[in-house]
Amino acid sequence: MRPGTGLKAASIVLTGAFMLFISWRRWADLIVDYGREVYVPWQLSHGSLLYRDIASFYGPLSNYWNSFLFRAFGESVLSIQLFNILLIAALTYIIYRLFARDDDGLTPTVISIVFILLFALPKHFSLGSYNYVAPYSHELVHGVFLAFAAVYAFTLFIRGQRLLWALLAGALTGLALLTKMEIALALVMAILAGFAVMLLKRDRGEDALFAPFGLFIAGAIVPIAAFIAYFSFHLGLVEASRSVFSSWTVVAGTGISSSRFYMAVTGIDNLSANLSGMLTAASWYLLLGVPLLMDYLLRKSQFALRYAGIIAFIATGALMGYFSGSIPWDLIFWPLPLFMAALVLFAGAGLLLGEKEVSRAGLPIFIFSVFASVLLIKILFVPRVYGYGFVLAMPATLLVCYALLYLIPARIKARWGGSGIFRYSVLAAILVMLSVYTLRSYRLYTTQDYPVGKGGDTLVASGFSGGKAVDILLGQIERVMAPEDDFIMLPEGTLVNYLSRRKNPVKYTSFLPSDMTIYGEETILSAIRENPPDFVIFISRDTIEYGAHYLGQDYGHRLFAFITAGYEDVVRIGNMGFLERSVSMSQPLGIVIMKRKQGFDARALE
Repeated sequence: MRPGTGLKAASIVLTGAFMLFISWRRWADLIVDYGREVYVPWQLSHGSLLYRDIASFYGPLSNYWNSFLFRAFGESVLSIQLFNILLIAALTYIIYRLFARDDDGLTPTVISIVFILLFALPKHFSLGSYNYVAPYSHELVHGVFLAFAAVYAFTLFIRGQRLLWALLAGALTGLALLTKMEIALALVMAILAGFAVMLLKRDRGEDALFAPFGLFIAGAIVPIAAFIAYFSFHLGLVEASRSVFSSWTVVAGTGISSSRFYMAVTGIDNLSANLSGMLTAASWYLLLGVPLLMDYLLRKSQFALRYAGIIAFIATGALMGYFSGSIPWDLIFWPLPLFMAALVLFAGAGLLLGEKEVSRAGLPIFIFSVFASVLLIKILFVPRVYGYGFVLAMPATLLVCYALLYLIPARIKARWGGSGIFRYSVLAAILVMLSVYTLRSYRLYTTQDYPVGKGGDTLVASGFSGGKAVDILLGQIERVMAPEDDFIMLPEGTLVNYLSRRKNPVKYTSFLPSDMTIYGEETILSAIRENPPDFVIFISRDTIEYGAHYLGQDYGHRLFAFITAGYEDVVRIGNMGFLERSVSMSQPLGIVIMKRKQGFDARALE
């Protein structure tokens, strides 16, 4: 064990423990997205079949894994969340190993801490489940873990040339293909880029690459074939294949990728302004030329060799700490695509133009750079660490930290000597940034003090933004509904179905504008007519991010007309302004429970 290894490991563990302490059971959003993440596995654990009984446009792996956790460790949200904490620990270890070098333990330690504080366990704003314990999509979190594991296994294959690692990388890639398209696409392109470089370099010869590539493909096919075989027994081969790859077919066949929502996520909706902002933010990094110049000017100074690094660390930390309130921290990640393009070109050129031995050291970085670059495509012109960036921007951010803390300082040391001014200035800047984001997380987490649910299903939310209203709703459900009654949540909120242990009688778990685009309003309405719920619960969910505010007023008009014709109010909770479009996201949650009218014939309205 190298000196200081225990201290570095302790710093990572303590960082994770602190974030878990301040965020404990505060990870989930009670209304937005997260309900699907527990409701679907709950239904699968009781015999439902994904795609046939429950609609999904993601791969099957995550939902079936979480249903296994329910069966194995008990039917509670905590069963899934505790496993996800273990997943964070495993992913942190893989991240550390990917960036570890024999001559440097500081860089992987800092990068691991960046992952925990900025991506795994933060709270960047009050709405949404953008963390790795209670993610809005387990497919993203499981997928990125499998992708990192696959890249690490492929790295071990490159270094040790053992075929078992190629087979394992293939199996992990196959599993990732069963999660979410953006993760799978980035991983496949990265691994194929690695094989392509090895072939171009003739590093091992064409024949020598045939076996590992064949094993990689075979490993990838096995989990996919297993799921297709399972669904084929119930759906038939063609429908099973289509369902397993639904995350790909939805993007290709529904037009969802050209919707206002995805245009805004990508940044295409305001392209010129976003490109200008990206270039402006990139120009801020020219300030790194100051410590770089100091490293050059003091390269022969014995005093600088001894003390310049620590002086630079203190000075940079003090300066940035003083001005931290004026720095637009969220914008510093805007140039990530530019940095990734440069890193891919730099690493690729080094591999193709260098000696054969370079592939052993440089190829893993090149592969990871390709993976990080492709993963940024969905948020290409507005990259950020919050929202979807908690997964999509994570690899690129870690790579930039690696370049600033190791790659560039290593070049400086090789050319000019080792004063460390640049490296320790960057380190101070990163630590100040982390302190700002950690303080933000702390402040947001501490606003959540209202427990909802019981036992392993306890979730702690903000009473103002929904916790109290949902708690009251659960009580009213028990009061007005018979034990056998079911209901649907409009436009979303299936966490309430799970917490009350009442089924949604239709296969659709949400009724957002995106669902209307993917499945079609008439298809959804037909499913409700076929199995009309006993109750319908409306919530004041403003879906303006999709380009339409409220169900029934801005979209879903036929569905809303059907509900209002066949159901009547029995309970109203909270702010009713959303019924007249007078509510804002800053106001308390409003909820309406509606009961099916006696004698209502759902099919008569077709």
